[in-house]
Amino acid sequence: MSLNETNELEEEAYEEDERDQEIREAAQLLPAWFTSRMMYDVRAFGLLTINGTVIGIQCIDSISQASDQSIWIDVTLLDTNYHSPIRGIPFIVAPTSRLTASINVNHIVAAFELADT
Repeated sequence: MSLNETNELEEEAYEEDERDQEIREAAQLLPAWFTSRMMYDVRAFGLLTINGTVIGIQCIDSISQASDQSIWIDVTLLDTNYHSPIRGIPFIVAPTSRLTASINVNHIVAAFELADT
């Protein structure tokens, strides 16, 4: 193995360690099964809001606490190519090619997978 390949492997391991630490810290703010699952995996997930709308996301990118103590999740939304299996319920996906969004978790009442994976 060359020195360059060794450095690349070490850098990848460091990035994975940083992500693991970020997920552990996020679980302190939002201790639920879906926190780590939705931060490690990129799939189709649904977040049911208090008004009955489902927000379609690919993953949770980060979790943070605002100065007012509210907890926010930064997510990658599903795009318009995703066809929801949910019928009769408003379903939100990214309306543009910009897929990032921030969501106040006080407005989320349920989190679930949208596909049997």
